[in-house]
Amino acid sequence: MLQQQESAWRFQPLREQDLPRAHALSVAARWPHRLEDWAFCLALGEGLAVWEQNALVGVAMRWRYAHGMTIGLIIVADTHRGRGMASQMVEKLLADCASEPVLLHATPAGAGVYARQGFVPAGQVLQMQGEPAPVTPVVVAGQIAELADASALREAIALDDGATGMGRAALLQALASAGRMVGLYRDGHLQAYAVVRLFGRGQVIGPVIAPDGDSALALIDTLLAEAGSGLVRIDIPESSGLQTALLARGLQQVDTVAVMAKGAWPIPAGGASRFALASQALA
Repeated sequence: MLQQQESAWRFQPLREQDLPRAHALSVAARWPHRLEDWAFCLALGEGLAVWEQNALVGVAMRWRYAHGMTIGLIIVADTHRGRGMASQMVEKLLADCASEPVLLHATPAGAGVYARQGFVPAGQVLQMQGEPAPVTPVVVAGQIAELADASALREAIALDDGATGMGRAALLQALASAGRMVGLYRDGHLQAYAVVRLFGRGQVIGPVIAPDGDSALALIDTLLAEAGSGLVRIDIPESSGLQTALLARGLQQVDTVAVMAKGAWPIPAGGASRFALASQALA
């Protein structure tokens, strides 16, 4: 666990009772996260809260998986930017796990901070969102069905392990409880899965793990058709090739962030790939 440390600011573990103030920081930064989204993330990871007197002025979190770690939800209050706080928070999150590979997603403003910490560019993620437009769904061989039992979830976890190399069973278990998970079956075997859940101002689809783009789109189309007229968000690796198809489905590209990695990230070993993230923080 992260231990309390003293500095010019008070760096303390992020606690559940701190989440309303962390949420207020994200609202001030115009992030869409609800208080429930903060609670979901803290239940799966751990974080730092930076205090100045009685004010929460910074926050950052990390999530440790079987093979690697992600860092995210890094926010510094407007009044405290440019003073090295983000760099200190990242240093403290890395301090007791220096041998682990680490992944994060950086805005242009933050990329320089992370580069000085030894992170290097490793791709880009496109944030796609909007109200779904009616389209003719992609048709693929196989059957799409809800993953409704423990056996199906174990299959999804194994598929995810092969596609990401991360070993994030706890994340998938939490996602299955928080949202709806659907899978594409062929010959009785799970070939792809996707999750949709409430997030921010609407719903988010992700992760999406599939052997090819058509299989990924078939699952996405199923979830978009059920989403109704509300806002839907999907964060996709630029390399996924899904941008044009999602534009046709009414989702616009509203942001681009840099993927940055530190250390030797696990090499995926399965036949499936990641077509959408769980989130930029959880990856």
